[in-house]
Amino acid sequence: MLSDAPRGSASLDDVQLMHRIQVGDTAAFAAFYDRHATAVHGFAHQIVHSNAIAEDVTQDAFLSLWRARCRYAGSRGSARTWLLGIARNRAVDMTRSPSYRRDHPFETGFDREAPERTEHEVLRRAEASTVRDALAGLPVVQREVLEMSYAAGLTQTEIADRLALPLGTVKSRIRLGLLRLRGELADCAPAVA
Repeated sequence: MLSDAPRGSASLDDVQLMHRIQVGDTAAFAAFYDRHATAVHGFAHQIVHSNAIAEDVTQDAFLSLWRARCRYAGSRGSARTWLLGIARNRAVDMTRSPSYRRDHPFETGFDREAPERTEHEVLRRAEASTVRDALAGLPVVQREVLEMSYAAGLTQTEIADRLALPLGTVKSRIRLGLLRLRGELADCAPAVA
C-alpha cells in the first residue's frame, strides 16, 4: 500500500484514486467507495426498487471494479461512468433473475446492515477472486498440485502418493506453479512502502 494513502486519499480526484487503486491501494479504494457508494446505491435503487437489492448491486459493482481495476482505461470514460455502467448491468441482471421476480413484490422492509464489516468482506472476496483467476490461468498439472497442497492441506508426499508421481515431480510442479502465480499476481499487486 502507498505510505501516505490513509490520510491523503480522500483529497485526490477520481483519476488519481484510480491510479492508486490499480496498484492495489485499499485506502484509495475506500475513499473511492465513500465518494460514490451513495450515488451507485441510488442509481441501482431506481432500477431494482429495493434497498436490500440495491445494496447488493452496490457491493457487487465495487467488487467488480476492484477485480477489474487493471483493465480500467481512463481514455474510455471517467471512473464514475465506468462504475455506474457496472452497477447498471448488475441491477438489470438482478431484475431478470427468477428470485427477484418472485421476491420483489413481497419486500419486507427489514433492511439491516450485515454483521460483518462490509468493506473488509468486499476486499477479502476481491483478493480471493484475483487468486482464483490467477490459478485458473495455470497449466492443469500445476493448478492441481497447488489446490491439493493449499486448499486440501495435503503434504507433498501425500500428493505424490495420490497422483502416483515421484516426489520430485510434485515439488517441481508446486514451485513452478507458485512462480507463475507470483508473476500473474505481481501485475496487480499492491505497492510495498
